[in-house]
Amino acid sequence: MNSTMLDNEALMLQIFGTGDANVTDDSHETVHHSAAPSRHTNHVVEVDSIASIGRTSETTATLTRPSSRNLSLRVNNKKINQKRKSKHRGLNKPAFATHYPEKLIFNTAGQAVAPRCKVAKYSRYIGMLATDPSIFPINVKDYRTLRKLGQVDKAWKIVKDSIDWGYDENRAKEERIKKTVEKKLNDRWRKFKYVLHQEYYLPFIGDPERFECDDGRADSGQYQKLVDIWDEGGYSEKRSATNIINRKQLRVCHTAGSMTFAQMRYEWELEHPGQVLDRSTFFKLAHTKKGKGAELSKAINEEAQQHFDMLALLEQREYEAGKELTPKLKDQLFAEHFGPETQNGVRGYGIGVQWQDVPGVVTKNKGMSHQVQALRDALEIANNKHEEAILVVELAKAEMDKMKEATNLKEQKLEEDLNSIKRQLCAVSPLAAIFEGGGT
Repeated sequence: MNSTMLDNEALMLQIFGTGDANVTDDSHETVHHSAAPSRHTNHVVEVDSIASIGRTSETTATLTRPSSRNLSLRVNNKKINQKRKSKHRGLNKPAFATHYPEKLIFNTAGQAVAPRCKVAKYSRYIGMLATDPSIFPINVKDYRTLRKLGQVDKAWKIVKDSIDWGYDENRAKEERIKKTVEKKLNDRWRKFKYVLHQEYYLPFIGDPERFECDDGRADSGQYQKLVDIWDEGGYSEKRSATNIINRKQLRVCHTAGSMTFAQMRYEWELEHPGQVLDRSTFFKLAHTKKGKGAELSKAINEEAQQHFDMLALLEQREYEAGKELTPKLKDQLFAEHFGPETQNGVRGYGIGVQWQDVPGVVTKNKGMSHQVQALRDALEIANNKHEEAILVVELAKAEMDKMKEATNLKEQKLEEDLNSIKRQLCAVSPLAAIFEGGGT
């Protein structure tokens, strides 16, 4: 057994420990936490026995209540606590592949698009896996740690066995489907931790009640360790603050409901054969209220209407300039209004679509940066040491090419500036023109 395996085993014990947390204080006030039952007993394949290590029985934590607290904070916390202890409808149960693998149709980006009755269940199924404490414990700082421990591969095996691979097209897209599933798992896992942070931790900072969580999806022992991580602060807290700011800027809600953006595009293309759905048109489709007559074109809110109006003004500008409003031009106007794409994702296409999948997409990084970003993404999902070593070499080469490209651009810019200065000197000084021309 090598050192890497030993390190992984030690990390597994640290993350999937018994969950017993006893913190003794002066007041000896006790709060009880109960563990969440597993929600994936009907998986097509069973989770390894190591998953059971992460489950905890009823855990008792003795917590310290501060000697003095702000009265208004106590009142607000009490109201929030009473609200969150109201009766819930209970845990969701898997409604996908409960008896046999399901047939799905995937697009080239590995996103499920049909049949309509199965796509939403498939997405919820992935979301439920991402919140299963026996597969994705919440007391982990980085998703890459879960990948290192093999938890991501374990989840993919469950998803893979829930899909009917009878379609030849699906088998050809398996690797891309896997990448998209892994990105969705990462996204859902992070969002789940964000919800816990917002609802059960932030309102009770400095209060023992922050250790209480009645969300049935969360394991009590893991949640207490997660609170300890949040109490430590540092990078995770800074990232959480950044996420809060970003989420507050998301003021435009879509009207797709349980339909994914990929599914909306797929069905639109079936209804409009031979036509290209530009990004401006899709934005309007995804942010209008569904209704009849005049209600069909009504925006979901004022912010969405402002975007509609601005896109219309940009289109009017190009039309008056005598240009044809082609899908390509509308995509350019969309980028002009909303700005370039970042993080190797494309707005309006959903999780799984990358820059290279959308021709002509305007990105924040240009040139070699596209290749470097693609290699970094591939390195993050590398499944074995050989593949990882190859990607490291390719990434290093791409980084060098990127530096050379930046140097060449700087030299080109310097030469252009020098020539511009020479031209200006020649225009104001006949003597400079003589030397420039090589005369005497």
